[in-house]
Amino acid sequence: MRYVRNYILYLVIVCVTGIIGCRLIFYFLMVESYRPEWFILFTGVVFIGAGIWVAREWYKLQKRRQAIFGPGFNSQLIKDRFGLSKSETEVLEMLANGQSNSQIANTRHVSINTIKTHISNIYSKLGVKNRLQALYKIHENQPPG
Repeated sequence: MRYVRNYILYLVIVCVTGIIGCRLIFYFLMVESYRPEWFILFTGVVFIGAGIWVAREWYKLQKRRQAIFGPGFNSQLIKDRFGLSKSETEVLEMLANGQSNSQIANTRHVSINTIKTHISNIYSKLGVKNRLQALYKIHENQPPG
């Protein structure tokens, strides 16, 4: 969720910058009598560039997430190695996708307290104290490739 907030913030910054740039160009059109084609060209370039930049950043985020739970993630290996139940393995995958406790509870149609219990059990079985340590431990226990 934190990543999504960051990208929304980036998008807002890019849009505000684009609007300010458009206002400056509009000013030059009105005061300096520049041709409107330059205004349209500038606006298009700014927003196309912003779209490409946001798409690149989003792609990088997705690649980072796939590094932990990508197509090569072996949930059976992790389940067997650490003695996780099926529910705990599913909750761990959702944690890796950046979901909050309430989002996981809504997805699985259980209470938040049940999710907290699952997460507590996951931490104790993995021998870690927080989400970041849990994800790192899972990542280092994946087979190479």
